[in-house]
Amino acid sequence: MGIVGELKQISPVILDKFKINSSLLDIFFSAKYLAESDFWEEAIYISGNSRLNIQQQSEDKFKEFKWADNQQTENTKAEFLREWQISELSLGKSWHELHFFLTGYTHTDKLSFLVSKNSSNK
Repeated sequence: MGIVGELKQISPVILDKFKINSSLLDIFFSAKYLAESDFWEEAIYISGNSRLNIQQQSEDKFKEFKWADNQQTENTKAEFLREWQISELSLGKSWHELHFFLTGYTHTDKLSFLVSKNSSNK
């Protein structure tokens, strides 16, 4: 068992929407699992009732969301689905490497891809 990370690229327009209304994030992540999402072309490992339940839960989130006057459900749904056409970057379990990449150091572990002096170097 472990923690797996993914990064998701979004457009500046969608980012601005999230800045105005952060509660849109929940339905944004649900949009990935809508029936019309490209996700299901690759998710052949989820089938039958499980697939239908996930799709229905996502659709329900859109229906139950309290939309502001200037937001429309179908337009937002289409925008979010377009954003999910760009796949995520999977980091897998590479947290030490990511931490090193972002900060320039690691706390305890020596990372296998780093070159260091050995005992014969003086």
